[in-house]
Amino acid sequence: MRRDPEVIRVYSRSLLEAVQPTGKLKEYLAEAEVLRSLYLANPQLQAFLEGPHIKEQSKDALVDAVFAGGRVLPMLYNLLRVLIDKKRVVNLPNILHEFYELGQQELGNVVGEVYSAVPMDPSRQRALTQALEKATGLKFNFDFEVDENVLGGVLVRYKDVSIDGTLRGRLRGLRASLEALV
Repeated sequence: MRRDPEVIRVYSRSLLEAVQPTGKLKEYLAEAEVLRSLYLANPQLQAFLEGPHIKEQSKDALVDAVFAGGRVLPMLYNLLRVLIDKKRVVNLPNILHEFYELGQQELGNVVGEVYSAVPMDPSRQRALTQALEKATGLKFNFDFEVDENVLGGVLVRYKDVSIDGTLRGRLRGLRASLEALV
């Protein structure tokens, strides 16, 4: 099954619109991330729910056994049931991720990623976040990730912005400057 960007956009926006009047946006965002992580961390669950050879009744029974009865917030439970019914459950992780990003924007936060060669300790993470917030006037919610392709420094991405503070980026800039002189 293929992931459909239009389906992801429609469902994530619809979920946000449904959750907003409840006043529980932060709770839904947190639980959406937990559900997304749980789903991605369990390939057997993915294969079962996404499998075209598995009967819908079996999928519904599993979802009821695992998530019903208040174990997951009602609208997330309903989303899961609808996606199974419409045979679009393959889009669940992407829908939840986009819902999270839209919800964070609604709360005034910008979701982004910071890549570094080595793990950053929490104090450095806070310092970087505060410096970027001060420089941009935005409020950030970053995922800090280690990327062995980063030689040194950090690479920051949010929205359509990429700030390359890596050694490789600096060397590219220096090379471009030197080529412009020739």
